[in-house]
Amino acid sequence: MQGTKNLTKGPINRQLFNLAMPIMATSFIQMAYSLTDMAWVGRIGSEAVAAVGAVGILTWMSGSIALLNKVGSEVSVGQSIGARNEQDARQFASHNISIALLISICWAALLFLFANPILRIFELKEHITENAVTYLRIVSTGLPFVFLSAAFTGIYNAAGRSKTPFYISGTGLILNIILDPLFIFGFGLGTNGAAYATWIAEASVFLIFVYQLRCRDALLGGFPFFTRLKKKYTRRIFKLGLPVATLNTLFAFVNMFHAMLIFADSFHRTSLFARYWDIDNSMIGAALVANTTTDAFIMVYPCLSAFLYMDSFLRTVGLAATGGTSAAKVGDFVIDLYAGGTCFVNHTHDVIFRRSVFCTVQCMYCIL
Repeated sequence: MQGTKNLTKGPINRQLFNLAMPIMATSFIQMAYSLTDMAWVGRIGSEAVAAVGAVGILTWMSGSIALLNKVGSEVSVGQSIGARNEQDARQFASHNISIALLISICWAALLFLFANPILRIFELKEHITENAVTYLRIVSTGLPFVFLSAAFTGIYNAAGRSKTPFYISGTGLILNIILDPLFIFGFGLGTNGAAYATWIAEASVFLIFVYQLRCRDALLGGFPFFTRLKKKYTRRIFKLGLPVATLNTLFAFVNMFHAMLIFADSFHRTSLFARYWDIDNSMIGAALVANTTTDAFIMVYPCLSAFLYMDSFLRTVGLAATGGTSAAKVGDFVIDLYAGGTCFVNHTHDVIFRRSVFCTVQCMYCIL
């Protein structure tokens, strides 16, 4: 089939490795967008980081919803290619893109219009909430690019050409890394600058995908991006992608509830943790930031179990870098909280891992 890669020829281990590694790397790139924004916004102050971190949970939720069409296109188009049914492959590709556009417009409009009441559930300070609302509204207008790029990625993965989305997404990340300091500090836009940089990077990724498919590739012999939806294909796509999207969105909802608990005054003013570990308001705000920047690891947990430990490590580094409490106390607080409360760290490895985290975090604390 035109533009596709035959994965049934050659050593199976090599074929699977060549297919899977770019997919995993692309997942890291998506996570790195948030990390890049956090790294630069962190230089403004902990309140700016808290604003971006609160929105980060919603952007993660958006990425989870986008999985509907990413997974839907990977499976539906992939199965059609395997069955040598080029007509169905084209139809599934067009339907996935059309559905992605419709869902993204509805979701983006919801976030844009209700940004203020949604972000007020975190009970942030008024000026932090205002910054977060502006940031969310800017980012939400770029969500159609994110959803459509996810659908394009799924189509390329289904064709066995996972390196193409990796290169395109990597280009967007590099652009975001360059634009972040330029917009945040060069133009003096602050947190809004990070939003504009991300928007431009996401739009660039989308445009490169369009150029690749229209001018350089003849993937599946060419197919229309948008089509009138048919029940047969639409139902199949939702059947394949909806369970994955629902599960990941549920994780985001749980994480949002968790963030509400972190920011609640009763938690950091009267709780046992606040009294014994000297956790002040800026530290609690930083907790959400570290939480947001690492939750993307959930997407690749099944691929490498070591990321379970990286979760707690990055949370600790984020806290230690932005707060005033010693790295050791912060690390102990975070690991105790997650090992006992949400089971992100296995109890059998807790003690050994705790000591290794302390040494690493203390070094990072001095550097940052």
